[in-house]
Amino acid sequence: MLAIAVNHVVLSVERLGSAQVRIPTLGVFGYSSAAELFFGLSGYLVGLVYLRRSGATKGLWRRAWLIYRVNAVAFGVCLLIVACLPSLVDTALEFDVIQAHPWIGILLFLTMLQQPFLLDVLQIYVVLMLVAPLVALGFKRSPRTTLLISGAVYLATQVFPWFALPQAILSSNGSWTFSTTWAMHPLSWQFLFYGSMFAGTLGAHEKLFAWLEASSTRRLAVLALYGLVAACRLSARFGYWGYPPLIAKETLAPLRLAHFLLTTLFLCSVLVALKSYIHHPVSRLVALVGRQTLYGFAASIPATYLATGLWFGAGRTYPAYLLSCALVVAVVILASWAADARRSAKPPFRGEERRLGQAPTAP
Repeated sequence: MLAIAVNHVVLSVERLGSAQVRIPTLGVFGYSSAAELFFGLSGYLVGLVYLRRSGATKGLWRRAWLIYRVNAVAFGVCLLIVACLPSLVDTALEFDVIQAHPWIGILLFLTMLQQPFLLDVLQIYVVLMLVAPLVALGFKRSPRTTLLISGAVYLATQVFPWFALPQAILSSNGSWTFSTTWAMHPLSWQFLFYGSMFAGTLGAHEKLFAWLEASSTRRLAVLALYGLVAACRLSARFGYWGYPPLIAKETLAPLRLAHFLLTTLFLCSVLVALKSYIHHPVSRLVALVGRQTLYGFAASIPATYLATGLWFGAGRTYPAYLLSCALVVAVVILASWAADARRSAKPPFRGEERRLGQAPTAP
């Protein structure tokens, strides 16, 4: 979540022509980014937490409705912010359509047909959560068949990237176009979400950590492989050779998906190696954000809009970029703290949160 907060500032300022040196996050060192971890962990926690409760279907649909409402609130706050920003920034953030056609633009957003910058991610989660009970039922009856169907849909998007429902896109001049291009193809990313959800039902993290803890050689091998891939990625970035194929983010290409798995192993290896620091204040702060990613993510969107406007007004300097990143990260932490404090004041849900140690519930 913290890496995503920084990455979103980078994406927004790049839309305004910035070519400044970015703060390095996971995406700099490999072919996947924090977004894959966000989706993977979210799906995993759905399987680990929600599908272990009685009345899982009702809980998932209730969560989908919560995500929709939280995203709508973020959208409303963004509307207020962009009203105070220069038109060039509004266009970069894809709010020019709503400003030109307010009622149609708002209706398109509320019906999840067209979204401004960054406001589409949680809507994808809404759809995935609504379908999750059906997928969970498939896992109960035939896990292999369900995974094969999800994988077949994923492979179809790799061979036929246009394999998706077309989007009706409204432009600021009032014309309509149809497109099958997605920033994050739902039919591709569902495989990561539901595959991780199945792993969550199995409690796979326990076996993974046990496997890594059993041998320092295994951890060193994971770290070495991650370092080798990072060296290849950085070499390509500095022009020593080109980028490999199959790393497209839009369709979650296979090499990108494989690197997500490697990054997961890498981070788990780091956690095992640093387990004596797991109760350090910094670790607790990171865990706090991890427990409340829905609210942290939602708060980061208007914060990114505000930070982009401040960066633009400050002359688009590098110090302004650093301050913008710090602002968004601070907002994420504060929103997570507020949500965590509010949740801690409520009694546990049938004892489940207490039993699970208040396991994090990502979007």
